[in-house]
Formats: sequence, C-alpha cells, structure tokens
Amino acid sequence: MNTRAEIPADGPAIRTIHLLAFDTSVEADLVEKLRNNAAVRLSIVAEVDAAIVGHVVFSPVELGEGIDTIRGLGLGPIAVLPHLQRHGIGTKLITMALEILKADGCPFVVVLGAPAFYARFGFKPARDFGVRCKWEAAADSFMLLPFDAERMARGAGLARYGAEFDSAA
Repeated sequence: MNTRAEIPADGPAIRTIHLLAFDTSVEADLVEKLRNNAAVRLSIVAEVDAAIVGHVVFSPVELGEGIDTIRGLGLGPIAVLPHLQRHGIGTKLITMALEILKADGCPFVVVLGAPAFYARFGFKPARDFGVRCKWEAAADSFMLLPFDAERMARGAGLARYGAEFDSAA
C-alpha cells in the first residue's frame, strides 16, 4: 500500500470510495464542498496496485474568541473501500496525516467518531479540554488531539467548523 497527497485527478475515485463506505452521499458531498471552497488543508489517499482505496481529509476548525482564537483542523470524512476495511488502511492514513500536521505546527485536531478507534491515536474526549461541538453526539464521540498544550490552554468553548459542514450534519 502507498499513501500520497491527493491530486486533482483523484476526485472521482475519492467520491466513489465515500459513496461505497457510507449509506448516504453526505460524506462524499462534503468532501466535494470542502474541495470546491478551498477548505481542504490536507487530503491523503491510499493506493493498492495504483488504485485508490482510501481517503482522509482535514479542514479548518477554530476554537476560542477574538485574540484567543486558535486555528486547528478537523479530521474527516475518512473512508476506505468496504471490502478493505479493518486491514489497517484507515489507521495508516490517519497516522501519516497526524505526523505531517504535528510537524507543520498544527495546534490541535478534532474528530467526531468512534472513541475506541480514535483513542489509539491519542485523541481524548474534547470536553476534557473544555471544547464542545454544535452537533448532538455522545459526549465521548467528539474528541480532540492537542499538539500544542500552551496554545490549547487559551482555546476552549465551541469548535467552529467551516460552513460546508452546516448542511452535512
């Protein structure tokens, strides 16, 4: 398996992966909205035999207010072709992406997802940091991974995603 940054020609394959991995087109549509609005900060694909089999995208999220605003990223959507799920592809995509983001100085990443899965990457319930999301979700499902504890100390409250998520949730 190979991982690499998304290129423009990958769009149709990425859409197909999200359509096959989820019950609705919400996630596939969201990825396209993020891309069309230049809101993608990191997008990585996984390939097997030169075919794209997985994808993860990160987009801006803000915490705090005014001079205390901290700009980090939100993980997701992430998708892997159904017949290849539970083979480590999603784990490799997330691990690679988080290494890149940490090295680039990203102060935090948030995710809304399965606590047992995301905890293995170091994510903790966002409420432990005084952070919440606007969507109704199980308290442990909205998670945060801090890379810069000093910057995170001033950014609590509501996590604000881009407008692309307003119709996706």
